[in-house]
Amino acid sequence: MTSNQIKALYIGTLDIAGMKIPCAVLEDERRVVTENAILTILGSCSGASKRIKYSEREKGRAYLPVFLAPKRLKPYINKHLSDGPVDIIEYHHKSQIVSSYDCRILPKICRVWIEAALMAI
Repeated sequence: MTSNQIKALYIGTLDIAGMKIPCAVLEDERRVVTENAILTILGSCSGASKRIKYSEREKGRAYLPVFLAPKRLKPYINKHLSDGPVDIIEYHHKSQIVSSYDCRILPKICRVWIEAALMAI
């Protein structure tokens, strides 16, 4: 482990509307969830979203997480996530590095999805 890798102090679950979502509390007290945990909340995204994510990464561009990659979400991402990109937070747990996102982003992600769903009705 290098000096810039933060450790998880606690690993547990976050109960959101009866769904158990894996989460962690880091040494710096940030609460984080993984991309897979967020996908569990929202439902799985399409393979197209995953291809967009990896295509952007290969081009050296900042990429959106899979849960924000669907094209129909783009107008709402700019509105609700205007304070910048969704940053990946890596932490050390046991013998692996885990990529995660700050839990405080969850309400904004939900607003993006809800507004997109309401506009589709």
